[in-house]
Amino acid sequence: MRLRYLIKNNGSHSQLVAEECLIIGFKGDIGSEDWLSKDEAESLFKSVRPTTNVAESNQKYWIESVLNEFDTLKDKFDRLAFTRAENLLQSYEHVRKTMRMRKVNIEPLLPVDILSLSVILPPPRFQLF
Repeated sequence: MRLRYLIKNNGSHSQLVAEECLIIGFKGDIGSEDWLSKDEAESLFKSVRPTTNVAESNQKYWIESVLNEFDTLKDKFDRLAFTRAENLLQSYEHVRKTMRMRKVNIEPLLPVDILSLSVILPPPRFQLF
């Protein structure tokens, strides 16, 4: 996911755009998902390896099931963007006070960009020959 922020310098017309990329993930069904911590999501993303092919019809089913519920996730993504923007502002305020710089306003630019979507399924318990 890519998050973008508009940074407005109070007292001037200058604006900057900052961005960051995050790896996020959850377990379970949409609507009752169990969100992974940042470290869990990054570790899973780096370590997961395919073990078998999934039939095309199953691929479509899993991806469509996420896309069909995307509006539910979009609200959560938007809240994450606002939280991250607030955290960025707090970090900036700490530096600003130390450096005696001007205040800024930081707001997320929505919607967030979903750069990749992966549905990770457990390996089958048995194989048919």
